[in-house]
Amino acid sequence: MGIIFLGTDLQQPYNELAAKNVALLSKSLKNTKILSIQNEKNKGPNVINIPKILPINLLRKPIQAILLPIYLTFLRPKNKIIHTFWVADSKYHIWLFKYMKLLNYKIISTVIGSYNKKYSAFKNSDIIIASSEDSRKEIQKKINKKVDLIYPLNQVQSNKKTKKNIAVFAAMPYKKEFLKDRGVYEMLNQYKKVQDKLKLILLFRGGQTYKIIKDYCNINNINAKLINKNLTQKEMISLFEKSKIIIGLYTKGNIPKMPQSIIEGISCGCAAITTENTDLAELIKKEKAGIIIKHASEFSSAIKKILAKNTYNKNAFKLRDKYFNSNNNLKDYLKIYKQK
Repeated sequence: MGIIFLGTDLQQPYNELAAKNVALLSKSLKNTKILSIQNEKNKGPNVINIPKILPINLLRKPIQAILLPIYLTFLRPKNKIIHTFWVADSKYHIWLFKYMKLLNYKIISTVIGSYNKKYSAFKNSDIIIASSEDSRKEIQKKINKKVDLIYPLNQVQSNKKTKKNIAVFAAMPYKKEFLKDRGVYEMLNQYKKVQDKLKLILLFRGGQTYKIIKDYCNINNINAKLINKNLTQKEMISLFEKSKIIIGLYTKGNIPKMPQSIIEGISCGCAAITTENTDLAELIKKEKAGIIIKHASEFSSAIKKILAKNTYNKNAFKLRDKYFNSNNNLKDYLKIYKQK
């Protein structure tokens, strides 16, 4: 079976839903290629890097946009299946999907999101996959095509029940302008009220925000632990399995539909504290696997509720088994590939 995985940031160290789904799918299949468009150079026998012809960021993306259809023209896998993982709705994406159809590719699209909620580019897909029920209904209504539902794949999981009073914030933005949007400052101020009751760990993966938050914590006497590295899968499991809480405070802008870090925390039995702006919030609320807050100012009260009851952590395991069983979800993807 010949499959090209196509999208942005599809390889590690990027800790996104798309990257981790593609990593697991490519390991489970033969004859795959990963065509990942990003600034970092990827490694691996099945990874194709579109070269950085120009060092200037402003010009690099247009050049890559021109090169991408050329690559697709000359890539000829046996079954000619392209599986896209994209937030796509620009005019360029609409044109690119039409061009792939002209090349007789069968297009499978896992929809990560949409810039303008129209989902126009995906009208040219043969099979469309949503990662949540809310997204499935929204996309189906917008483009009047059948949309399948497969919850995200996930390899970060543990059955360890013993938890320490540790909370992990794994949704730290790269850029400083998003710190306020993600409620980071307010969350830290709220944490200060309960820092005698639990330890807060903040995960960074480089970017502008590590030094800013480090200085903010020092100035305001906030006893949080900051980790600035790309954790391996083993390190992520080790951290989440001993932690009681996973945190992701997302606003209406700059948010993933199904935050991978929250899924990973829940899959290791962490109760979740998140906002109602993601599709994951509805599942957490339904299964009572955490607390959904409207604003970061409610953070300290949510912490107290979770520390007072162990049922949130027990329910997190149940939520994982019901929706994020990767063996079942992987089988669903493999069935779709066989259809094409």
